[in-house]
Amino acid sequence: MQNERKKQGAGYRKGNKVTVSKWKHSFYSYRAQWIEDGKPKDKGFKKKGDAEEWAEQKESELLAQGTESTVTHPERSAVIDYRNRIDALGVDLREVIRIGVDHLERAQKSCTVSELATRVIHDRERAGQSDLYIADLRQRLDRFTKDFGNHAVATVTREQIADWLHALKLAPRTTNNFRRILVVTFNDAIAAGFIEKNPAEAVKQSKVVEGEVDVLTPEELSRLIEKADARILPAILIGAFAGARQSEITELDWSDIDIKGCLIRIRSKSAKSSRNRLIPISKNLSAWLKPHARQSGKVWPTNARRIFDRSKRAAGFGEPGTETEKEKENKLKLFRPWPDNALRHSYASYHLAHHQNADELALNMGHRGTALIFSNYRAIVTPKAAKAYWSIAPDTVDNVISMKGAA
Repeated sequence: MQNERKKQGAGYRKGNKVTVSKWKHSFYSYRAQWIEDGKPKDKGFKKKGDAEEWAEQKESELLAQGTESTVTHPERSAVIDYRNRIDALGVDLREVIRIGVDHLERAQKSCTVSELATRVIHDRERAGQSDLYIADLRQRLDRFTKDFGNHAVATVTREQIADWLHALKLAPRTTNNFRRILVVTFNDAIAAGFIEKNPAEAVKQSKVVEGEVDVLTPEELSRLIEKADARILPAILIGAFAGARQSEITELDWSDIDIKGCLIRIRSKSAKSSRNRLIPISKNLSAWLKPHARQSGKVWPTNARRIFDRSKRAAGFGEPGTETEKEKENKLKLFRPWPDNALRHSYASYHLAHHQNADELALNMGHRGTALIFSNYRAIVTPKAAKAYWSIAPDTVDNVISMKGAA
């Protein structure tokens, strides 16, 4: 019987083997020995046949229960409790244990989300990424770590990220920008060995429905120039006639503006693309800037945002019907809210309509290609309106502030 069990291999895995041997005992002649719950056990028999028959049954029982030398009753019970769910997954117990242990090991050796965010930002700073990119990265990651900062990186799931992005209740394009930053962040976690797959990459992007780009009419821009505070006027003009981003204008120094050479230099540290670029100064922009030109100093004045908001309202930009009593006394009428990114959008749309050169426009605006020109910035404007736009100069705006006085 014992030789037959050995041929079959039944019960001879470590911990399941039951051996039968002679026993010098006052009552029993044979003994069956095995290990259960990590402890050696034995049972006596008077006849060898009885011992071998019992041993065979015991081995079958041990195999059925999955008992090995180091398996405890609670561990065996856990396997029994989850057996049906494991079978439904179509995997064996060993694979389930391997996956679980791998996950726990990664969770224990991985850092927190806050630590990962700090690492991501530090690596980009050390790599020389632009200040604008670093600021955007930090702002978005700060918002994410506010909710997930104490989580181990390996425990953050796709579902959690998807729910978090949805809860932001932002525009689809902005939501996708947050997702993009998280993909970059968790890619760094993969490189560090904290996780195997990127949970953020598995989240579907939000569908972006392109709307009509809103721009200023030549009349609206003329009125804005007329009403603008002299301190903010150069910044407005550079946005409208050179297409620089507001974040670039805030970093712009007068030493970067070469009116004689008709060029504005956008330095890499303030450019979104982290590359230096030169923007041509149009004839009308040159005429506007000459009275303001200085050797050095910031183009963006102190308290510029507040000054700009007052200038826009003075030009009639604001929600109609929200005029204050004082504004009503001064006969100020608000006709519409300020369009999003109005100066840069206007520059792109009127430049393309007037010059018919998308490649040149993309270069001026700091884009690698023309795709974004058509999707993000271009509004349909007529050649007549484009001509009027690029004709806006100090001598064409009625009642415009004295440029000499502003200087």
